[in-house]
Amino acid sequence: LRRPMAFARVLHVCPRSTFSGLESWVLEMIRYQLARGYECAIVALARSPLAEAAKSAGARVFEVEAEAGAVEPRKRRLAQAVARAYD
Repeated sequence: LRRPMAFARVLHVCPRSTFSGLESWVLEMIRYQLARGYECAIVALARSPLAEAAKSAGARVFEVEAEAGAVEPRKRRLAQAVARAYD
């Protein structure tokens, strides 16, 4: 296996409240990347199963609050969280 460069960072964005196939795959990718030396973070809904599992795996988690039926504010909060992740 080749080691990643010291500055290699990965940011996953998964703003879903459920935990099914996609979230399971993202969590496995986070574990895989952390084990290989990547700096790994995720933007996820606050208190979601994925956010909690990613924290337990050792990833940096940027949590955004969910508002029922409020798609535009959610997009704005996600964009802000992504921007904070790269500051």
